[in-house]
Amino acid sequence: MNHAGTYHVPEWQHLCSTVGLSADWAWEQDSVFRFTRLNGSNLEGDPAATSEHLLGKTRWEVGLELPDQEEWTTHQAILQAGEPFRNVIMERKLADGTHRFISVSGTPILDGNKVIGYRGVGQDVTEARIAKEELHWFRAAIDASHDCVIITDVETQRFLYVNQTLLDLTGYTREEYMQLTPHMTTGLTPDEIARTYAEVIAAGDAGLTAEPQIISDRSGKRKAWWEFHRRAVKVDGRWLLNTISSDVTRRVLAEQAAQRATRMYATLNASNESIVRARSTPELFQQICRAAIDFGDFVSASILMVEPGASHAKMVAIAGLGKQVLRELSVPIDYSEPDGTGLVGTAYNTGKPCISNDFLNDPRTVLWHDTAQGADIKAAATIPIHRDHRPIGVLMLCSSEKRAFDEDTLQLLERITQNLTIAMQTIERENERERTEERIRYMATHDSLTGLPNRMLFGELLNAEIRSAQRHKRRFAVMFMDLDRFKQINDTLGHAAGDHLLKIMAKRMRDTIRASDVVARLSGDEFVAMLTAVNQPEDANVVAGKLLAALSKPVSIGDEECSISVSIGISLFPLDGEDEQTLIAHADEAMYAAKQKGKNSYRFYSVGASPARDGAEQD
Repeated sequence: MNHAGTYHVPEWQHLCSTVGLSADWAWEQDSVFRFTRLNGSNLEGDPAATSEHLLGKTRWEVGLELPDQEEWTTHQAILQAGEPFRNVIMERKLADGTHRFISVSGTPILDGNKVIGYRGVGQDVTEARIAKEELHWFRAAIDASHDCVIITDVETQRFLYVNQTLLDLTGYTREEYMQLTPHMTTGLTPDEIARTYAEVIAAGDAGLTAEPQIISDRSGKRKAWWEFHRRAVKVDGRWLLNTISSDVTRRVLAEQAAQRATRMYATLNASNESIVRARSTPELFQQICRAAIDFGDFVSASILMVEPGASHAKMVAIAGLGKQVLRELSVPIDYSEPDGTGLVGTAYNTGKPCISNDFLNDPRTVLWHDTAQGADIKAAATIPIHRDHRPIGVLMLCSSEKRAFDEDTLQLLERITQNLTIAMQTIERENERERTEERIRYMATHDSLTGLPNRMLFGELLNAEIRSAQRHKRRFAVMFMDLDRFKQINDTLGHAAGDHLLKIMAKRMRDTIRASDVVARLSGDEFVAMLTAVNQPEDANVVAGKLLAALSKPVSIGDEECSISVSIGISLFPLDGEDEQTLIAHADEAMYAAKQKGKNSYRFYSVGASPARDGAEQD
């Protein structure tokens, strides 16, 4: 019979040769698992143990056990079956209270077909076990982190580790993500990535924090805003890049909301300034749109108004993109039309703001998707403009930023439309006041029968022309005109006929002189004219001749055909006077001289009535 410890010497020597190489000690046990031979150090995980102390004892008698009962049951079954085992981890507690872990492997010793013991090797794996457990718990903690963690080899630009948070976010398995490269996940070239890594290494312990960016899953769907902090560490001469990315979506959205609010308050202030400056409704509309572009950072801003009973909202003001193309745009507001259920129609018909924070995927805006893509429109809002508690139009704003319109932004936009309505009413009242004042001014300065300037306005215009002529050394003429035989016609045919005749004569006078000249009615049948830029008397001769011809044409009054003529007196500035009273008085004197001559003629003023300045009589 062969006995353990007595036979199989070559096998034992072979095991002993592995001590110090792949094992800490070699061991043999008999059929009841008592140690019969031991060789090496750190025997059974106890640095102080000797072979003499352990011989004749089983492992469980010296305190070794498997951590898990199920593992121990499985190991017992292997021993009972006489089968080999490999790298079985056992734990023991030493006298000083420390715990040690050993890894044992063994094979049965046979006497024929009978198992008479086991021999094998053991190794103290306490440090490796503790390191493995620490790594396990470290990974578990990192995987449970809300931050994404990535460890990258700087030289090879390969991922060494990614945590579960990143995998959950992107939808990859760990095996799939580890096959990716930074170039594939960032879109940067290897050279660009290398420069980024060099900057991180140069930053030292502080590392570098990048601006927040969107992380998308493997399908390209945007998931959230993340902020990346990178720090390089050198391990065993090898640079590793540790990247920790935190979800900053709430912060970014809050910052974006604050920026939008700042822009909207600036737009509101600019709109209020526009309200103060604008003098007409079209100017007001255009300035409101311009303020939205300049201060609100919108792509396009427009105002569409709806006339009473109309089925379309018509563009009345626009700024930003589409200004040239969309200026004449007319948008249906009738739900029966294809675009009637769009943003404009909905806001107008409901009287409430209507928003689309994902314009290109909104079925309500499908007719505008092609236009929106070319103009980079990603969100839009329409805010109704009210008057007397009913919609009269819509303010439409388009943004290149998705989700650009939140509740706070809409409230500010509604304030703009409310102020817009108030401004429209103010402008209308101011315009009405100005029209009233203009009517009053017109009535005060114009003859109510003929519409010509009256004596007061003619005096103002004449004095202004005197000042201008004095500055520029110019000449001009004043004509005093009196209708011949008017009193006879007025008395014979009545005042209505006389008024009709006066209006016809006034129109003929106005049509005969130049647009730059002035004709006014002083009273009754007396008229006066001012001819500007008369360089020599002959210029006045020409105009006087035209007036005589035009006014002497017969006039039909009812069944009667009346013939009438005019007598004209002319004074010249500065020859015949340099003030209003003198010029008119001298022209009046010249007119009486013309009447005395036989009427239907004109005469220049002359103290001595020089024949050289007489006008030729007109038939």
